[in-house]
Amino acid sequence: GVEQNWCITQDAGGVIYVGNHDKGILEYDGVEWRRIPIPKDPATRSLVQGDDGRVYVGAVSEFGYLAPDPFGKMQYRSLSDSLDKDLYPFSAVWRTYSHQGRIYFCSFNFIFIYDLGTEMISVLETGEFSFYSFLADGILYVSDYGEGLMRFREDQLVAVPGGDFFREMTI
Repeated sequence: GVEQNWCITQDAGGVIYVGNHDKGILEYDGVEWRRIPIPKDPATRSLVQGDDGRVYVGAVSEFGYLAPDPFGKMQYRSLSDSLDKDLYPFSAVWRTYSHQGRIYFCSFNFIFIYDLGTEMISVLETGEFSFYSFLADGILYVSDYGEGLMRFREDQLVAVPGGDFFREMTI
């Protein structure tokens, strides 16, 4: 395997979680390291703590969250396994954000939006050349190579005024 870590976050209890290239998630409680596997061992690209205190996980063609088993050990739980199979495979979930009761799992082809209240997932297809996303001042932005800078508003991506300046640029 490739020894690479891609992301890191911490939960409310101070436990550190590290997204690994092929070992799932590494958990460190200040004393011991433990491995939390993800089925098929996809590269884990993004982690974030949600408003509900859960740690959410973005990986290659996979996303979900961590939850304790009956013995209190954290385990991975897939959310993406409920998606329509026509969406597979989707690219890596490079960025995962928590904002106002929603978790945004951002890949190059789709943004999957998990509503913490309803526990429903909505799917936003991004442009053919949409790359990285950013959450700044509570606004989700997407870099679209063909269109320029876009922002998420009212459940869709819309052009940012002047955002066409960023056409054919990687932001």
